[in-house]
Amino acid sequence: MTKAIVVLIWFCIGGVWIGLFQAYGIAGFAIMLGAYILVKHLRKKGEIWNKD
Repeated sequence: MTKAIVVLIWFCIGGVWIGLFQAYGIAGFAIMLGAYILVKHLRKKGEIWNKD
């Protein structure tokens, strides 16, 4: 994956995170934090994509 695509994906994730936070407040923050920790954990195990 090129770095440009990675940056674009991060902008999308950031937009979703901000939207969730505005819509649900602390609950939206907790949801995104939980999703981030889950993805980080699965990446460590190698089940999701590996680092570039």
